[in-house]
Amino acid sequence: MIGRYRFSGSVRAEESAFFEENGFVIYEGFIDPDEVARITADADRYQDLLRNGEIPEAMVDKAIPGARDARGRIAYQHRLNYFTKQSETAARIAESPAMEAIRTGIGGVGHRILQNSLNGVVWQLKSGGSRSGYSRIRWHADFPLGHALSPAFTAGIYLDDSNRFNGCLAVIPGSHRKPVGPVTKEPFYVEVRAGDLVCHHEWIYHGSEAMPRQDDRRATLYFYHCAGLESDEPSDAAEYEQIAAAGTLFVSAETEEKA
Repeated sequence: MIGRYRFSGSVRAEESAFFEENGFVIYEGFIDPDEVARITADADRYQDLLRNGEIPEAMVDKAIPGARDARGRIAYQHRLNYFTKQSETAARIAESPAMEAIRTGIGGVGHRILQNSLNGVVWQLKSGGSRSGYSRIRWHADFPLGHALSPAFTAGIYLDDSNRFNGCLAVIPGSHRKPVGPVTKEPFYVEVRAGDLVCHHEWIYHGSEAMPRQDDRRATLYFYHCAGLESDEPSDAAEYEQIAAAGTLFVSAETEEKA
């Protein structure tokens, strides 16, 4: 299996066909190292604002518990919501011709990025260690059949190298085509470099193994595209309830040890 392409400015028939057949596709070098660095710096600044209580409570993530320090205090958040409101680089990418081509080529003309909603553009961090709030993710599909946001797909820009040694994304190719049937776990490990983009279908069965080392950290910037819900921007509360109901199970290293 390949599924790796260099983005040419549009989604070619071969790339679209691979996504339809397998439920994911990889675009290498979608953004350059300078953009990766700027997004990372914006995330660090956002974390400082959160620690200082300068972000309204309604904008703070509720899906994943934050990582804690030795005293039990929140050291950093694993998810930074409304990220385009805090990062000019992320906002530019969201509105760029390249992301527009991904939106329409992978999804369709009816798809849109939920920029102004809680779970629309999200910076997300996996980290190792027992105090992490997000070290691995159990096997799941993002949304159930008939979900209000469907049809949908996720475009994730990786800000660090991701591989088997630090718990990269694993998918079951083709599982999106039989979301209510039995799935054989024969995972494909999606190993990528910083700057690569991975699109995956809302129904593909996927997960991520635990990070083995205390100092492991890996960030991804997710752009959630959907063609459901006729209103332009669903309310934060309603969207959060729908996403929570989808059954995504985020698991910390500490929780997993006790399970």
